[in-house]
Amino acid sequence: MKKLILIIYAVMLVGAFAQTTTRLINIGPPVHFVAPQFPEGVSPSNEIIRLQFTVAKSGDVLKKSIEVIETSNVLYNQSAIDALSQFKYKPRLEDGIPVATPNSRTTIEYQINVR
Repeated sequence: MKKLILIIYAVMLVGAFAQTTTRLINIGPPVHFVAPQFPEGVSPSNEIIRLQFTVAKSGDVLKKSIEVIETSNVLYNQSAIDALSQFKYKPRLEDGIPVATPNSRTTIEYQINVR
């Protein structure tokens, strides 16, 4: 009986893990990049925003798909989203046909240049 319970628990654990696994695909650098702007009314600082998004089969970033997955300062999130929404990527090909690429990720960094 203990063995059966252990097997059932192991199957449930594997099933739960499988449901939370996300497949990430390296899409490479953007072919069109827009530099992020420091948000208005915010003191410039060095910040890092990590974003997840979908690249459409056209290579455009689907703005509605953009999610902030990590941020060093929430005041910079919208500026990072605005910049990323203007990026363009080389579409991923499957059997020579462009396809959408969900779960793509990138990092946008804000840096103050001190000379």
